[in-house]
Amino acid sequence: MSQPIPKDWMNEIDRFGIVYKQGVSDFIQFASDKDPTSTTCPCPCNKCRNRKRFPFDIVRKHLILHGIESTYRVWVLHGENPYKDRMVDRDAEENDEVKDSNGESC
Repeated sequence: MSQPIPKDWMNEIDRFGIVYKQGVSDFIQFASDKDPTSTTCPCPCNKCRNRKRFPFDIVRKHLILHGIESTYRVWVLHGENPYKDRMVDRDAEENDEVKDSNGESC
């Protein structure tokens, strides 16, 4: 299974902070790696909402200025495979103990 894709940066309030800017850079790198022949991608900022394509440097600027659309959690328009590229490690979920309403293991 592939490594989970870190997306915590999408919740950052400070879009000019290091964490958010690094997340944007990682997103741009992810999108460009998935389609190395393209110089553009859909812009997932709050203004464009993946309805317009721009060069990667414009998408980067839009994401910092407008923020990323909060509901765009699986980047399918940018090459993410929801069945292969996981945000959560499914094996870890299956190994968690099931607890009843009293907090005791079942």
